[in-house]
Amino acid sequence: MGVALPVFIVVFCGISFPLMSVFASQDFQDDDLNKPDFPILSDCHQRKVNLILISDAAGEGYEAQLTLFTKIVDLFSDGQENLERLRVAMAVSGSDFRHKPKISWIFKLGVFANTSDIKRAILQDRWRPRCPTSCMGEAVDFVDGFLNDREAHLAEQTSIVPKLSIGNTGSKTDAKESNRKAIFEDDTKRTLNRSNLPEDKLGEGGALTITLIIVIANPRLQFLSVNEPDPQRFRSNKRLLIVFVSSKSDGVSGLACQTIVRNPCITLLAETMLTDHSLSLALCNRCFHDWFGPMPTSEMLANYTSQDYNQALVYTSCYTLIYGENYSLKAAEQCKDVGASLVSIETEDEWSYLNAELMQRCVGGQVCRGDIVAVFLGLRRDTKSLGKRFHWINGRPLIYSKWLDYHPHGGHIHGCTVWDLDLGAWVDLGCGRWMLFTAALCEWTKPTNAKQVKISVPGPPDDQSIARAVSRGQVAFCRLGRDNSERGVFMMPSHLAVRTDRCSLHFNNTGKLQVLHTPLSNRLLFSCHEESLRSIQFDKVCDQVKDCVNNLDEKSDLCNVEPHSNVDMFTCVTSDKQVTMETRCDLYEDCMDGSEEENCDTCQFGLCSDGRCLPQTWLRDAEKDCFSPYGLFTHDLNNSINADIDCAFLCNRSKCVPWSKLGDGVIDCQGPEGPLDETLGTLEQAHCGDEFTMEWAPRCVYQKDRFGELIGCRNMRHLHVCKDFVCPEGYLKCPGAYCIPLHYLQNNEVDCPLGEDETRYENRPVFLLGYFKCDTLNFVFLHPDRVCDGSRDCPHGTDEIGCHVTCAQGFLCGSGFVVVDDYNRSKPLTNISFIDPTTRMVGFSHVNVSSVLPTFCALKLNFLLDLRLSNSSLTDLLVPHRCLPRLSTLDISNNLLRNISTTDSNTVPIYYGAKSLYSLNLSHNFFLEYFDATTLAFNPNLRVLDLSHTAIATFPDMQSVTPSLTHLNLSHTRILQLTAATFPTDSNSWHLAILDLRGTTIEDVESDALRGLKIVAHLYSDSFKLCCPQLMWNIPAHVCHAPRDPFSSCSSLFKDKLLAVLVWIMGLVSVLGNSGVIVTHVIGGRSALQLSHVQLVTHLALSNLLMGVYLLIIASETVEFDGEYVLHDSAWRHSRLCKAAGVFYSLSSVLSPLFILLIIIDRYLVIKYPVSQRRLSSAYIFTYSIIAWWLGLALAAIPLLPWANHWNADTSNAACLGFPLLRERRPGWQFLTAVFIALNCLLCVSIALGQMKILRAASATRKATSTSHIPPSHSANLSTKLQKELALTTRLTTVSATNLFCWLLADLTGFLVLGGHDLRPEAYAWIALFLLPLTSALNPVLYSLPFIRHRLAKAIARCMASRRKGNLNQIPRRT
Repeated sequence: MGVALPVFIVVFCGISFPLMSVFASQDFQDDDLNKPDFPILSDCHQRKVNLILISDAAGEGYEAQLTLFTKIVDLFSDGQENLERLRVAMAVSGSDFRHKPKISWIFKLGVFANTSDIKRAILQDRWRPRCPTSCMGEAVDFVDGFLNDREAHLAEQTSIVPKLSIGNTGSKTDAKESNRKAIFEDDTKRTLNRSNLPEDKLGEGGALTITLIIVIANPRLQFLSVNEPDPQRFRSNKRLLIVFVSSKSDGVSGLACQTIVRNPCITLLAETMLTDHSLSLALCNRCFHDWFGPMPTSEMLANYTSQDYNQALVYTSCYTLIYGENYSLKAAEQCKDVGASLVSIETEDEWSYLNAELMQRCVGGQVCRGDIVAVFLGLRRDTKSLGKRFHWINGRPLIYSKWLDYHPHGGHIHGCTVWDLDLGAWVDLGCGRWMLFTAALCEWTKPTNAKQVKISVPGPPDDQSIARAVSRGQVAFCRLGRDNSERGVFMMPSHLAVRTDRCSLHFNNTGKLQVLHTPLSNRLLFSCHEESLRSIQFDKVCDQVKDCVNNLDEKSDLCNVEPHSNVDMFTCVTSDKQVTMETRCDLYEDCMDGSEEENCDTCQFGLCSDGRCLPQTWLRDAEKDCFSPYGLFTHDLNNSINADIDCAFLCNRSKCVPWSKLGDGVIDCQGPEGPLDETLGTLEQAHCGDEFTMEWAPRCVYQKDRFGELIGCRNMRHLHVCKDFVCPEGYLKCPGAYCIPLHYLQNNEVDCPLGEDETRYENRPVFLLGYFKCDTLNFVFLHPDRVCDGSRDCPHGTDEIGCHVTCAQGFLCGSGFVVVDDYNRSKPLTNISFIDPTTRMVGFSHVNVSSVLPTFCALKLNFLLDLRLSNSSLTDLLVPHRCLPRLSTLDISNNLLRNISTTDSNTVPIYYGAKSLYSLNLSHNFFLEYFDATTLAFNPNLRVLDLSHTAIATFPDMQSVTPSLTHLNLSHTRILQLTAATFPTDSNSWHLAILDLRGTTIEDVESDALRGLKIVAHLYSDSFKLCCPQLMWNIPAHVCHAPRDPFSSCSSLFKDKLLAVLVWIMGLVSVLGNSGVIVTHVIGGRSALQLSHVQLVTHLALSNLLMGVYLLIIASETVEFDGEYVLHDSAWRHSRLCKAAGVFYSLSSVLSPLFILLIIIDRYLVIKYPVSQRRLSSAYIFTYSIIAWWLGLALAAIPLLPWANHWNADTSNAACLGFPLLRERRPGWQFLTAVFIALNCLLCVSIALGQMKILRAASATRKATSTSHIPPSHSANLSTKLQKELALTTRLTTVSATNLFCWLLADLTGFLVLGGHDLRPEAYAWIALFLLPLTSALNPVLYSLPFIRHRLAKAIARCMASRRKGNLNQIPRRT
């Protein structure tokens, strides 16, 4: 009998803040786990054990904890009732209602002497009420203190051994230690005193102490950390095992316990903790009671880099037998009830072990409680596959088997398996067949994500393989680094590289290598429309993989179209799916309902004598498929009619490849499986079995066809004895087994015997140099020889995209597209037969294709999505019949089209009948005058129609024929009016997302014109009236985008009321003031008009009077249209009065600075030469004035000439102005800028220079007069005259300075706008209608004010003199 082994198992089902002292930091070194700490005991039954169980009453599933305790008791007692090596105690941990930690004993060590009493005592505690909180930290201290006090008591020492170092031992205080000791001190002593076993046996012989802690995990665990525990605290005679129990619903079911604690630990799932054998295996290398099974060998453990026990259990199983009369399906349910499944036997070692166990346990009824003649296995036939082969129910392939001779029966006979113990072999039988004296052999396997050692991958392929791949199709070559250094290049599908800048697409289908660097331009990509930043390669459209987020690339109206007229198709009965006729009666159900395999009158393959049709190779595969009246031991060869003995394997389902044609250099397999006869057929041949087995198989090579069926021996013998086999190029070796193709690695299908190809392994490569990477989201790689070989080896078939594409010189034919490369564009295109029928995009823009347009129908381009024929010299779009059913985008802009209609019943436009047509671009066909909307009657999904820059003059009626149209572009057309008939209201409103009317001269808009139209996104127009509520009806105001009129609003000609008032005032002042100046000068007589300055001021007043008239016209119209201006806007702008007002404004703006400049010149001569007769003569002034008036009239009238009508200079705004102060560049803006900005600025600069000259001349004249030697009498006269001229000059320079300020400010604003700065419309209105016209109102005031003041002063003086004279007359004279 061995020494006593105290084992302490502490179970907690909840956590609280004290856990901070329990869990270790996540930041630890790998050296901490150099050696496995499992199992705790080499055997549960060889030593005495002290077992202490501590549960956590605060957690959920408390009853499950107690049940787990009873299973642990059975584990250590081995089912024995009397306890000789085991003592058990149990305590419960929790807290009271005040959340104060509390730990109490349920029963003590040695209280019960047999197993039944212990388990009964454990289960009686299941009614314990739950505690508010957990106190796991105190429970750990409880165990630690118990062990320390026991050691101190037995050794009769007074010192206390250091505490359990799972918590923060470095920061413990005396108060905390005292609190812990107070919790457990008395109970510990009482336990030791009351123990039924001798005290000296508790620590006898350096017994190993084991502490087991079970923790219910929650998301907070990953944030908890403590200091490192004392590494020596749980060595020698003490061990600690922590078990984390997580739930599927708590979000931490995949929690790795090593990331939480440094100590040995395992992880259980709460839902399966009672059926999980991980705890028993960790404790003592045994499964729970009534189960049997081996432990991992040292060789198994050496295959793993981490010693986590959960990972060490990858291939460890526990087995049990559930006996009784049964059948296979019921046996599977029985295993499921105990948390297991029917056994899967993957290796010969496992079969040998089970065979020995079953012979020992079941023969003679020793353990199986009866004569067991057979056990059910988890081996079932895959009835949904073509080969109907057997697979283990855990997903692993059947590689090693022990079939009875002439078993299994083939194809459609038996689906389940039983192990006949009398025969020592496996027999297939029906899954519902009832059998006596049978048992279900159940297997529990630890589920885990194992971390396997690195699987050796092959080296880089040779250059010839890569060159051959490029010659077969389009391949992307990408650099690993962003620089151009030779860090290695790998291949990948072109559609994955179109957006990166580290790849280039290689083509070799025109006899020369063509390279297209990425990222590709959008013209070579399919747009997902609503996703503006998302475009995909054209060959990814309608490939049954949704690449656009909005699924546009796989929409039914785009992809589900009528089939090829030259390809015979079969339509499935219960769905719209179509399959090719070659799949009909080929024994494989391509339709979900299998309808293509019904009513088959002929057999393409092997025919049994009973009339059943089988694959040809099944007739000699050592599996019986044909029924024989002579018994089970007759082969299919004897029961078939057309057995072909010279058939190595089936190629592409139907083609039988003879043995003699394997590897002969001639490709016989031409279908979707690739050239198997020249790739797989060149490998070493294996022998499949007896003389009746005539299958061909590649030795030690595991290869499946495109339907998932293994190529080779059905009994898998070609995959046996492969440990030392060297894999051919492009294959990798399963550890100790056969070879699999490189692309089987990490493809989510188990292919290696133990699933090594799908487990996580170290240093998994993200890229393999020289190999083809199937997708960015997986780690599947292909050898270059498998790229474009006809077989879809990548998960989504990306290796067969863009393959074997034909092309012609001068063009670039890529993956799904054909575009012009270096073709001589001066020559018309006459042959397009090189276009592949599966092409999705054709771009022949800037090439004359007028003669080959009908040829598109002859090519039957049923997959064509995008056709671009811009600037291709097309004069019509007519073809003989509808021929492009999938056409989505058609660009025929910049051609010579004149009329699009269907007047000829024998021809239709090329887009006719394309139900998936999304966008039609007819823009810049400048001669297109008529577009018949009925040609779109069979394009129900048309959403974008571009008719911009055409000669269309009427709004097309497309509401009834294209109800899905959302984007309509009619900009820069000749549409002039919108009437009530444009959008009829007798039916549902026409819903558009975008309507573009910019560049059109729509002037006539009836009040009900837009009543039948709804726009939800944008309405673009050059006329603000379309954004007025009086016309918009159902159109929200925020969707309308039109340039705001600087002056008017929808209801008034002047939207700024203050500006309207000021216009009235300035107009009245200007008219009255300037009229007064003119009348005054005329009444003054002929002598006054002889004066030069009077003549010039009169002309200035006349020009200013025109501005005043303009202001009064605008102001009066404001009153007339108030409240409903938008309804009269067009009539007002095109009225003669508006045109006349515009002429007045322009004429005044030109004449005023001209006459101001002449006034400045006149004043300069008068001041500069006061005595001389150098003056502007009346003749000169008259001539100058005539020229100025004619020049002003000419400049003002030019915008009204017929050839300048399109300028719309005086109709562009409600103020009838062409003053160019807005950033918008309208036609004729150069002329208007030259007149109003450049000419005005030049005159202003001249006026400013003249004023400076006047100031200098006046100063010089005053100085000369004061120092001259003129006689006094003449000097007085000269001085008086000069003073008058200077006073007059001051008045006139004040007038010119005011005008100069206003004009220069307007000119500066104009130059800023020309420089690219924006000017708010409101600022434009104030400059044009206030700042510039202000001078016309101020000029007469400034000019006449001194005269009026002088006359007023003289009148006042006369009045005062008259009053004084009257007062003197009233004084009596002296007598």
